[in-house]
Amino acid sequence: MHALRRSLGSAAVITLALAALACSVPFLGDMGAATPAEATAAAPADDAAPATEQPAAEAPAAEQPADTGGSGLCDHPYFPIGDGRVFRYESYGPDGLEQYTRSYVQSGPDTFTMTVTFTDLEVKGDWLCSTGGLVQAQYGTLTTSAAQDFTYTTENFTGEFLPTEDRFTPGSTWQVSYDVTANTPPEAGGMTAVGTAVITGTLEGFEPVSVPVDDYPEAAKVRYDYAVSLNMNIGNTQTPVELTFTTYIWFVRDVGIVKEVVDLFDLETTSELIAFE
Repeated sequence: MHALRRSLGSAAVITLALAALACSVPFLGDMGAATPAEATAAAPADDAAPATEQPAAEAPAAEQPADTGGSGLCDHPYFPIGDGRVFRYESYGPDGLEQYTRSYVQSGPDTFTMTVTFTDLEVKGDWLCSTGGLVQAQYGTLTTSAAQDFTYTTENFTGEFLPTEDRFTPGSTWQVSYDVTANTPPEAGGMTAVGTAVITGTLEGFEPVSVPVDDYPEAAKVRYDYAVSLNMNIGNTQTPVELTFTTYIWFVRDVGIVKEVVDLFDLETTSELIAFE
């Protein structure tokens, strides 16, 4: 009975961890929560610097894509990755209020690393740049005490997460697919899972969007539909698991991601850009 409980616990960890990892491409959704003190401390800064008072500070980032974008194949107008550019976001949802940052380092002519830093969680992802667009090479990278016995590997991937600008038109669709394996050690249940994660993107159109950092007259609204299919092996028993959910991301030219809404297990989390650092 105890072994069964451990196995079922492992199954829950892998299912939830892979669901969280799905949100980690590229915006990471709601994977950590700030303490009440941190949330309270962050609020005055937003109140003290309303959007109407910020354009002078934020304009250079939006008006100088040559200084903030990547080079070569990594130069995407809707996903600028200039070294040293740090984006600060605020996320609110079922787990409360939190803040985190995203930063980029271009590591080669066609590669870059994205780092997302929460108060107690850091996630790094290696990205590839090609003639087809941008794609994260791993299905997220999760480091958290809640899943310390959980390991996974991206075996293969195809497609793009963000297509090139010439394909970035209203109504266009694209897809990226990952083959993944996951497991827990014997003392944690000894379970293995093999499956796929397929992400389908659709550019629904361009529309105005307002976030704390600024009001943008035109943003690309992209819908990402996630479909995770796993075959879990617990002892001699195989259990199929299917998971689907949707994320909306707003991309602004020469700025990047300014807003994301994740609907996972009927729980909605919203993240918005609040500052450039």
